[in-house]
Amino acid sequence: MALTLSLSFGIVNLGYDDKNVINLDSPITADPTIIPLVYGAKYLPYTIDPQDCWDSASNDMIIQVVETLLTFDFNDPNLPIVPLLASDIGSWDATFTQYTIPLRSGITFHDNSTFNADDVVFTFDRMEWLYNFTGLNPGYYLPYPIELYVFPNGTPIIKDVVKNSDYSVTFNLNDKYAPFEDLLCYPASSILTDTYYNITGGIVEIDDDVMGTGPFVFDHYQLGVELTMHAYANYWQGKAQIDELKFVEIRNDDSRNNALLTGSIDFLKDPLPKMLEAFYTEPDINVLNQGRISP
Repeated sequence: MALTLSLSFGIVNLGYDDKNVINLDSPITADPTIIPLVYGAKYLPYTIDPQDCWDSASNDMIIQVVETLLTFDFNDPNLPIVPLLASDIGSWDATFTQYTIPLRSGITFHDNSTFNADDVVFTFDRMEWLYNFTGLNPGYYLPYPIELYVFPNGTPIIKDVVKNSDYSVTFNLNDKYAPFEDLLCYPASSILTDTYYNITGGIVEIDDDVMGTGPFVFDHYQLGVELTMHAYANYWQGKAQIDELKFVEIRNDDSRNNALLTGSIDFLKDPLPKMLEAFYTEPDINVLNQGRISP
């Protein structure tokens, strides 16, 4: 297997059938013939709840499992916004406080429930509860990434989300907000299924499941050790070419970089500059340089 490291500082969606790794809540046995792709990370996520994600370690993982309505096209250096779970970019009303967006049909979550407008409304209602925008949850709220979803005066950017049909919703804002489409690209805006979660159930704990529409199905997380997931056979963009994906935590920078040289990991982001010469000369390592560091 050729190993890969990336000199990029951006988040990469690795893209990912039937369950091939052990789920703590399932009797399914791991397939010993499947060799996972191992991602060497400095830190593993502190949370697996999309609406509690604000650090890069959590976001790197969660975007493999859940998806947003809109996203950035990382193949274009200008990073234009493109539809993801939405079927097209939305449209504004004359006041620029109502944003109506069409949704894709034929998409399923990992629990086989169907994605539709109800899930979008539920997701942002849940956010309203978790961030205590309702005022009904005074004893518990998430400090991050709440700052992204409020105006400087503390007023929530989103007033409410209205279902127009099974595949259309309208976001009503409390005031004009120019980067609203960018906000819908942020991982905390990822859509969760209303068939698995409830609004007042609190955040998703690390020993629970994350139900998304993404290319990978969350399997297991051992805090500070490893996080595993497998390819979703019914992913709407086609099953990923990677059958299993494993994130392992190696906090020491030298150890993490050497793990790529020894083949203990298959992917490394942001390598140490002092290791670049060794990586460039190793025939089994592919260096993906996006121009941030000179070879």
